[in-house]
Amino acid sequence: MRPLEVVIGDFREEAAALRRNGHTLQAISLERCLDEVSVAARDFLDWISEGEAMLRSGRGLDYLRARRATWEEDGLAKKVGRRWWYRRCVIERRKFTSITRAEARQGKSA
Repeated sequence: MRPLEVVIGDFREEAAALRRNGHTLQAISLERCLDEVSVAARDFLDWISEGEAMLRSGRGLDYLRARRATWEEDGLAKKVGRRWWYRRCVIERRKFTSITRAEARQGKSA
């Protein structure tokens, strides 16, 4: 199974090809659909750093490490260089007022 990011990217390329070949209405329709999917899947598509994951969840590094292998196997965690990243949707959000406000300022939501 291909990752969602790849599927969306491939269809964006298809929309661009449609547009280049004079099929503007089809391209617009496909782009609108892809935009809606991207917004609806935002928490799945967004990756957060390990530090952000700890702040978001209120959990320590041991909690993340204990689940990391399973999440990585399921495509929910990845290592880039020496840093670990997690899909936002897998990290439960603990309701801290300061975090909620900080995320709101950055345009993020639960």
